[in-house]
Amino acid sequence: MAKIISTLKYLNTPEQSGEDIFTVETLGDNEGRVYYSCPDSFVADVQGIQDDDADYKEHTIEEVDAVKKTLRLYKQINRDVVNSIKEKYNTNQEIKAIRTNDATYITYVESCIAEGNTKKELLGF
Repeated sequence: MAKIISTLKYLNTPEQSGEDIFTVETLGDNEGRVYYSCPDSFVADVQGIQDDDADYKEHTIEEVDAVKKTLRLYKQINRDVVNSIKEKYNTNQEIKAIRTNDATYITYVESCIAEGNTKKELLGF
């Protein structure tokens, strides 16, 4: 699992080597803070090397819920879900599928949404 952290400036990340290499994903920014997804096991290492003026902060679920829809990567995952559906169904096909309660369409849309939700969960959303 991952934690959502933020700083007021660029995040310093520790040097890594060996087999356990962690990736910190930049999620986007909101009101001057830059948000990141950081693996739980790596948070202490990241926090320990931040500059004093970085204003490092770990966020609660409630804090993340309040800003997630403004973050670039969250919005990109939502766009990817929509684009996956549009690649398979044009607007007319979608309208017909919704009108006729097409089970194949519904299953496909649900699988696209589930894939997007899985990506969000892995990032800590």
